[in-house]
Amino acid sequence: MAPERFAELLRAMHKRRITVHVHCNGDEAVDLFLDTFEAILWDDPWFDQAQNVFLHAKVTASPYSEKNVPEYAVDGNHHNRRRYYAAGSTPAHLTIELEKPMKLNTIRLWTNWYWGIVLRYCVEGSVDGKTWTMLADQRHNTETATARGRVFHFPLQQIRFVRVRFPGGSQGATSRASITEIQGYALDAELVRQLDKWKDIKSGLHGSFGSIDQRYKRHCIPETSSAMTFSGTAWRGERLSAQIILWTSDGAQQVRCYTTPLRRKDGRQLPASSVSTAFVRYVTGGPKLMADVLDTTKRLDLNAHSARPIWVSLDIPRDASPGLYQGRVNVQAEGGISLPFEFSVKVLPATLPTACHWSFHLDLWQNPWSVARYHHVKPWSAEHWLLLEPLLKMLADAGQKCVGWMSLESGIDLTECFQLLFWEITHIGQNRVLGRHTMSFAEYKNIPLSPRRVFRIGEYGHNIFFFQGFK
Repeated sequence: MAPERFAELLRAMHKRRITVHVHCNGDEAVDLFLDTFEAILWDDPWFDQAQNVFLHAKVTASPYSEKNVPEYAVDGNHHNRRRYYAAGSTPAHLTIELEKPMKLNTIRLWTNWYWGIVLRYCVEGSVDGKTWTMLADQRHNTETATARGRVFHFPLQQIRFVRVRFPGGSQGATSRASITEIQGYALDAELVRQLDKWKDIKSGLHGSFGSIDQRYKRHCIPETSSAMTFSGTAWRGERLSAQIILWTSDGAQQVRCYTTPLRRKDGRQLPASSVSTAFVRYVTGGPKLMADVLDTTKRLDLNAHSARPIWVSLDIPRDASPGLYQGRVNVQAEGGISLPFEFSVKVLPATLPTACHWSFHLDLWQNPWSVARYHHVKPWSAEHWLLLEPLLKMLADAGQKCVGWMSLESGIDLTECFQLLFWEITHIGQNRVLGRHTMSFAEYKNIPLSPRRVFRIGEYGHNIFFFQGFK
């Protein structure tokens, strides 16, 4: 399926509030799903759990263009700049009529940003269509319309009719009226309070160290101590972790991180490669977005009214000299923006044992075929093994001693796949390659398993075994 078609289907189901389960087979599929779903949620960032009561509601307008009918304003396509209500002259108005009075406290409105003009209007509500209450007054607006639209909050009230009036006086073009999309919601009071807090955030990119034990919500202003300095103590061979939180009320472009070496006063240093950074990606956890995945991208854009964590790892070399080291992570963005985050690490003379001596049992399953698919190489080729090596080392560094992976030839009946067991293999030797062996399913139960290939990982003496089975 083409990515464009996948995005089209996912967007359509999201608009109808249909719960979607997607099985992603491989890294490329995971990336496609996360990128697509994050883009869809950004189109509707605050309201992915609320009902848009204006969707396909009865709508009238006077005047309007034959090609730009009022129904376009409530069709759910605010991302489509070519489907919009428009009138070639003002005054003009568009009126939405609900089937019955409903509770409302929030309206989202997109005027046509493609024109690059300033539109002046007001939004009014009524129960009977006769007596109107002002909900949003933009009759003196001076801001050019954007693809993000505008959000208006007002006290929760019963409303059946909503009217958008364009009195005239627009700047930058002939006086006209335009609405790409209008949406109406009854949001939770606490959510509305969170939205309103962004009004008090100054323009620009803000940041602070946060807690590594907290998941920060993407659309809430993070509660932090505004600390720009991290202090920690570590053994040699240990990893320290920290979390930087960024947030912005008006967006930031091309955000990226640069690290410096950590230096002692006597000039000794820990290399810049000892410090690694990763943007934290948001995924769906139940019905909500949750900070979870450490992204591989090196730079990204921050949307307005959003936060973004950055996970920082400090790997202390095993041969580091004890003492106090200081360094920095600089977060930069377009427009000359730079936020310096200082690190101060005290390295103790003790040394952490290597991972192969750790006593706990870590059992993470792996899928080597996804690596081959992602990099478009033949499975089990020399290129595939070279790509697997750093991933296997990462697994070993986490404390996993060994894990068995089964390579299945094509053509295996799915019912037989369920008969396979995941074999835990213990360390049995130091040879890099002990040989190859193939066997039938029956032989799995009757004879000792011989490894298809044994792959030793660095200094740890861990072995990863791959087995091949076929009919």
